[in-house]
Amino acid sequence: MKKTKFVLGMLALGALSFNSCSSDDDGNSGTLAGTYDLREVNVSEQNDFDMDGTSHTNLREESDCYDNGKLTLNSDNTLTYVYKYVLVDENLGTSECGDETFTGSWSISGQAGSSQLIEAVYVDENETERTIQLVKEGNELSYSRIAQFPDRNAQDGAVYSTGLVEYVFRK
Repeated sequence: MKKTKFVLGMLALGALSFNSCSSDDDGNSGTLAGTYDLREVNVSEQNDFDMDGTSHTNLREESDCYDNGKLTLNSDNTLTYVYKYVLVDENLGTSECGDETFTGSWSISGQAGSSQLIEAVYVDENETERTIQLVKEGNELSYSRIAQFPDRNAQDGAVYSTGLVEYVFRK
């Protein structure tokens, strides 16, 4: 009888230990889960897209088209990306706000010092699968890519420039 109680006790202890490991993994997703609001759209050279006489490297300072952009990481490893941007008609030299909402998934892909690396995958408006590598540091997520961004030509017409663009989101 003592052997049976001992074996049952060890099985119960083993089950609790296994359950603890599982909740550690869930807790990791839980700390990442949440809505991150777009706070910065950084380019390398200052830009005065709104033509108010003040240039910025953060394009959010130059256009309210980026307002309400956000990235939501759900605890079930799905995501929603509300992508806000400036749409330029280079022929007319004009611009307007554009937005798209994408859904997809995310997973932790590694660790670099105090930063977590996250791979996010979604399907864009052209039905093309896109992967972005996010870096989480503190309450911020960020990623960078070579992309077109709004700028002005010598006649103050709206045009696109191409370069490294960094997107920064805060929880």
